[in-house]
Amino acid sequence: FIARIKKTRTDRKNFNHKRALKEIAQPPRKFDNINPEEREHRRAAAAEKTILAILMHDSYLYDSVKEILSPDDFVTSFHKRLYTFIGSLLDRTQSFDITMLSGDFSSEEMGRIVQIGTSSSMHKNSQREITDCVEVLKQEKAKSSKIDTNNMDDDDFASLINKIGKDKK
Repeated sequence: FIARIKKTRTDRKNFNHKRALKEIAQPPRKFDNINPEEREHRRAAAAEKTILAILMHDSYLYDSVKEILSPDDFVTSFHKRLYTFIGSLLDRTQSFDITMLSGDFSSEEMGRIVQIGTSSSMHKNSQREITDCVEVLKQEKAKSSKIDTNNMDDDDFASLINKIGKDKK
């Protein structure tokens, strides 16, 4: 009986130790008030962050980026707002400094912006990375767009099914 109690205590101690280590390794995620869509759209958000980081460091690329990427291509509202604001600054001044954003973003948002700007400061082929990220955004946007199949006729629905089948191959 005493051996059983000792084993139960040891098991409980090991369980609590493992749980504590797991929480250290992967702390529970809190709700993101700044960019709540990021959790649901991780791939798109990562592409958006890369584009924004490159533009913060290599602002001369903005003219070519705005030809292939509109704010509506962004999936997350915070990154869309940041891209729009950076774009308007670059259209007016042709230069960018992160301090130019401080009047229009909260201190929490500025912290996130600084994090984005410093997350990937070494880009070997910025133009190629932007092109790849824009492609990712367009794919993710297409995935998230809702198709109203209720109002389709049989031919349109059959075409949609065929297109989906081809896209999966």
